Amino acid sequence: MVKLMMSGGMIEMQMKISVILVVVFLFPKLLTVQELGSKVYKEISYNGKKIEGWMIFFDFNEYDEKGNLLHEKLHTGKEELHEYDSMGHIIYDFYKDVDSCKTSSYEYDSEGRKVYQIDNKVDESWFEYEFYSNGSVKIQKEFIFVR
Repeated sequence: MVKLMMSGGMIEMQMKISVILVVVFLFPKLLTVQELGSKVYKEISYNGKKIEGWMIFFDFNEYDEKGNLLHEKLHTGKEELHEYDSMGHIIYDFYKDVDSCKTSSYEYDSEGRKVYQIDNKVDESWFEYEFYSNGSVKIQKEFIFVR
């Protein structure tokens, strides 16, 4: 442990170190995402070929262990966050673009069909289905609550 014995300096140094540790260990994605749109020198190998040169860090995608998209961010400022239930259905979405923001929550029936959606905690939709004799969906109807 390193101690700096300057008047008032030790507390200031400890606070700076604490902030750095929080950013590096609790928010590692923040460091990666901040590079979007920047020029980076990359070496990429595929099918036995090697390409290297300056490239734009264009897109950032993060997935869970089931392959579901959790976080997407583009250099343009567009960003999406998704949350899933245990069956892999999206139950919450967050969309942000340069000039807009939207949240959506979803509910499903026991067969995994969407039955309810609410956007921005205001606009509500209910879904109804008609089926073929084999049980597959023939028609999906959406009803939006009018206020």
